[in-house]
Amino acid sequence: MDFVALAVDAAYDVGVVMSTDTDILPALEFTHERYPGLRHVEVAAWRSPGNNRRLSLTGSNIWCHWLNRIDYEAVADATNYNRP
Repeated sequence: MDFVALAVDAAYDVGVVMSTDTDILPALEFTHERYPGLRHVEVAAWRSPGNNRRLSLTGSNIWCHWLNRIDYEAVADATNYNRP
């Protein structure tokens, strides 16, 4: 929701989603299609020997920022978002 809401509010020029969860794709698609040239959509993903998955949009060349372990640890959010 925040990715789309912030795009609608013109709160960013470039939005980067750090996820491989495909349930995020509708937000990427909406923003990419609704604001061409105004909001640039990119993704980031963890790269390891056994994992090279990333989000992508069919027919679009979405930039991916590949993170290694050192990069990931530098940006990781250690907050526990589980509700009691």
